[in-house]
Amino acid sequence: MDKESIKNFINWLEYANDEELRVKREEIMLAFQKVSSKEGRADINLAMRLYDEEIISRLALTSKKHG
Repeated sequence: MDKESIKNFINWLEYANDEELRVKREEIMLAFQKVSSKEGRADINLAMRLYDEEIISRLALTSKKHG
């Protein structure tokens, strides 16, 4: 992924609702099954890490609001 794509994906993650996030996770998992190139898999792994970081951040914020 180039820097602009990463930036756009991070921005999308920040504003996506729960359903959009769920759908995107499914898309990422499907892509991982279909892509076999080293570069493609690296991009998918990066997307998944960024996705996971967003979910963890949201969970942390939720627990702070309730704690």
